Amino acid sequence: MAEAAATLPSADVYQPRRPPRTGHLDGYRGRLGITRWGPDSDDPIVLLHGWMDGGAALQLLVDCLPESWPLVAIDWAGYGGSDRRPSYLIPEYLADLQCALDRLVPQKPARLVGHSLGGMIAALWAGLRPERTRWLVNLEGLGMTPVTPEDVPPRVIDWLDSLQQTAPPSRGFASIEQLAAAVLKRNPRLPPAHARFLAQVWTRPAADGIELLADERHYRRQPFRYGSADIEACWRLIKAPSLLLWGRESDYVQRLGGEQVVARWHELVPHSRIAVVEAAAHMLQYEQPAQVARHIIDFAGAVS
Repeated sequence: MAEAAATLPSADVYQPRRPPRTGHLDGYRGRLGITRWGPDSDDPIVLLHGWMDGGAALQLLVDCLPESWPLVAIDWAGYGGSDRRPSYLIPEYLADLQCALDRLVPQKPARLVGHSLGGMIAALWAGLRPERTRWLVNLEGLGMTPVTPEDVPPRVIDWLDSLQQTAPPSRGFASIEQLAAAVLKRNPRLPPAHARFLAQVWTRPAADGIELLADERHYRRQPFRYGSADIEACWRLIKAPSLLLWGRESDYVQRLGGEQVVARWHELVPHSRIAVVEAAAHMLQYEQPAQVARHIIDFAGAVS
């Protein structure tokens, strides 16, 4: 059933400047959707989206990057054009990334750009597979909110119970305008045209409106802890040149400890660069894509 909510008056939707090409490849368990831009290459820059997002949405950032760059965005399992699963676990994201890089970048270490969940997985990968990572751009992929050991048993019980339940229906909206209004309410720094574009690429037609492409199972909590100590153990192993970008007004970074978590990253990855994206929150690559792109271009030029 479509959700009832305020709607955003119709207006221009962001028009992509670079034509995307979609396809699939085999992941760890099922097919993964991919979106390509620029020239075909066996050494593309690989883009990794965040939670409840999708690879096609990264068009907003791609259009600000050099047209000569070969780019490919991967849809994580249960997003965009990828197959769905009964559940989604952090180690499986790493397994999917390994399968994808085996096919997309078979001969060289990979260049990775990841946001939020995608940035966290990219940073874990860079530590676990340093020989397969050429450079890393991490857009606020700084981990998860803390979970205590006492939280684990009920989380695992909830996860086990969820496996016995019928898959939840996709979340529906009456129209693109309605979803765009909801996106803009949650992310007020987004240009309205960007919010409408995101509403389009995140959804597909449904009987009574539109529904999200992202599997509702992604709202289930991870059953085990992936706390700061677990994640930081991988950060310590990162050898590749790295750039961490974070939004000046990011509530996500504040929940994780604000500038302290940024300083902790720099302590553990001392060879990394850090830059702040002004007038941006957690969705910095959609709120300020040109500013984010400039940082990536400068970084890539310095380390290539």
